[in-house]
Amino acid sequence: YGHTWSPGYEIPAGMLHGHAVATGMGFGAHLAFREGFITEGESRRIMKLISDLELSLWHPILDDTDVVWASQEKMVQKRGGNLCAPVPKGQIGVCGYINDVSRERLEKTMAEYKTVCQDFPRAGVGIDPHCHDVGLEHPGTTGVCKKKEESAAEAAAQGASAPSGAALSYNEWIEQCQQQRASSHTERLGGGEGGAAK
Repeated sequence: YGHTWSPGYEIPAGMLHGHAVATGMGFGAHLAFREGFITEGESRRIMKLISDLELSLWHPILDDTDVVWASQEKMVQKRGGNLCAPVPKGQIGVCGYINDVSRERLEKTMAEYKTVCQDFPRAGVGIDPHCHDVGLEHPGTTGVCKKKEESAAEAAAQGASAPSGAALSYNEWIEQCQQQRASSHTERLGGGEGGAAK
């Protein structure tokens, strides 16, 4: 629940995972209401809980229906040709599945959902929804800053200047990590260049 559309916009939006999933849960509850699976009151109850937890019901990335639609298409492909969106059905705590949502319906329902979110604090936007809000790197660049810092530190330790702005490739980074691990392992065993202590 909440993981049907959010994987496609969590990273581009720089959102924390919980906030992204919460937007998917809120939208899923609204869609379940529109599908006749739950009442409007049950849908609002779910949304209120999400909001009370200061998680996001809405994020501006949801205005980009191309991104949301692309996410849905990828999920349909991943799920063997069906959307299989888990949503509440019958009552809160019981799961049902929506297997098909056309682009037209997605856009219409998303616009309705945005309007509903306006009734909640901050128009449905949660508290600190982005990685940078809590001091984390943007998820689309995770590891890049750390690799640059490690590269600069290694270059400084070797007396060389760090390459300006050059990030290590993934393979270079893996090789560097393996070399550092092997070096520290050898040091722990008491050996030097020649191997383990005798």
